[in-house]
Order: sequence, then structure tokens, then C-alpha cells
Amino acid sequence: MRRERTFKKSLLFLAIMSIMIFAMSITASAAATNIKQTDSSKTSVDISWDGTNTTDTYKVFWLKTENGTYTPVTSSTSSSKTRWVSGLNAGTTYYVKVATYSGYNAPNYYSISAPLQVITTPDAVDYSTIKQTAGTPTSITIAWGKVAGASGYIVKKSGSTSKAISKNSVTVTATAGQRYGLEVVTYKKAPKTGYIAKSST
Repeated sequence: MRRERTFKKSLLFLAIMSIMIFAMSITASAAATNIKQTDSSKTSVDISWDGTNTTDTYKVFWLKTENGTYTPVTSSTSSSKTRWVSGLNAGTTYYVKVATYSGYNAPNYYSISAPLQVITTPDAVDYSTIKQTAGTPTSITIAWGKVAGASGYIVKKSGSTSKAISKNSVTVTATAGQRYGLEVVTYKKAPKTGYIAKSST
């Protein structure tokens, strides 16, 4: 009788330990966290994230809209916690998700993240469209062609600080008879994350 009781206790102990180990493995393979955009170009975005389990692998999916069927960036998974997504359009908003897998090329994922809004860099202002449209002894007005996909423009007059504007023209202060240089940079801001992608000057 005593041996049978001891055997039952041993079975109960093993069952409890198995449940605890299973629960720990589930907890360890949590969804990717701290997903963020780290860089951009006119045709690509870079993202990174954190993971809790060193044996997990990941796959990134992308889509032009927040809701819908996402497309994998690559067919295989990777242990890397960074991804470069290429083949995109300039000045465009996209969404990405990160799926956490149990191992390399595993058929099923443990979890998939919420969509992250990412943006590509807009085209630069066409230099040939930049024109001075007005001038007074104390001001200069400059205009240029609009750039599709840009949230606005960052303008800097030589010798002064830059400022962001939403329209494709600006009036800056000036001194009579002086010549000034003016830089115009396009930018796009992701409304949901605040990430800003700037073009070349």
C-alpha cells in the first residue's frame, strides 16, 4: 500500500513538473516586442525588434494597408532580430508584422505581432522647379514643385535655422542687396509612430 501511494505521488509530481515546463516554454516564446523602424530609403525600410527566447526564429510580413492578407518578405525564418524590406515605392506608407516561430523554418508560429506602420523616403524636390517668385527689401519668396507622398518640406536659409512647412513655397526674411542660399528637403512622417524619413537636399 505504501509503495502504491509513493508511486502515485511520484506520478503527480511528474505531471505537475511537466505542466510547469510547458508553461515556461510558452512564456519564453512570446511575441516580438519593441518593434520599430530604424532606417529608410526611397525603396526600402529597416526594422528591428526584441525577443525573449534565443532559440526562436522570425519572419516578417508586409502589406500596403493595415488590414488584409500580409505577404512574407522571405520564405524562410531567421534568428536575426532585424529585417530589410525592399522593393517598395518612394514616399509610401506600409505595414509590417513580425511572426515568432519555434525554430528555423518551423511550419507554425507561436505568435504574430500587431501591425507596425512604416514609411519610405519621399523623392527629393526637383531642382529645376525651384524658383524665386517675389522679393522685397526685407523678404524673399521661393516656390517649387510638389512632391507626391511628402508630408512637407524642411527649408533652411543660409545662416539661419531650418523650419518645417507643409506647402511648397516659403517667404524668408532678407536684407536688401544680399544673396542667400536656400536648401529644401522633403520629409514624410508616420502618423502612428512619429518616424520621419528625409530626402536628400
